[in-house]
Amino acid sequence: MRVEILRHGLSPAEAELVEISVADALGLQHATGLDFQRGPAVEVGAGLAKKAKIKRSHQVVVLRAGPYGAKCSYETVRHGWRIGKRWVDTTAARSPRWAIIVAGDLVDAVYCIDRWEPSPSAPGPGVDRFSFVGTPAPELDARYAGRSVSAYLGGGVPSAVTYVWCGPHWVNTAT
Repeated sequence: MRVEILRHGLSPAEAELVEISVADALGLQHATGLDFQRGPAVEVGAGLAKKAKIKRSHQVVVLRAGPYGAKCSYETVRHGWRIGKRWVDTTAARSPRWAIIVAGDLVDAVYCIDRWEPSPSAPGPGVDRFSFVGTPAPELDARYAGRSVSAYLGGGVPSAVTYVWCGPHWVNTAT
């Protein structure tokens, strides 16, 4: 049997932290009071991301395109959103002006919404799905890209569509 001394002279709390770090790194089970913290790098990075603080003047719709690391090209993410008819009139005072595309809860891209059109991928009659037509918004992209919008998504399973600063409440979630 081989014994490795990684560190000595630690307090009990420091020793426990080293123990759990080594166990996490090696994928071992351990019986300490700390939680098992091993996870995919993308999820760990997402947990460390700065929080987005969406300005009140930025009326946005947050569109969840997939899990962490999902590819979010414009042609892929602009189609098939279940948007309320009251929000697709871009001339209305409270309709979203920008679409924030999110993978997991991290902002991938921001687009200025020029207009909404019926989506070619609507699942059937009675279900309205729309596609946005837009252009990249470099200023907002620089402000929000890589930031977490988890505070705007609410608890539980977040909706694929969330409106921020568009209605009478600061966040409206589509159902």
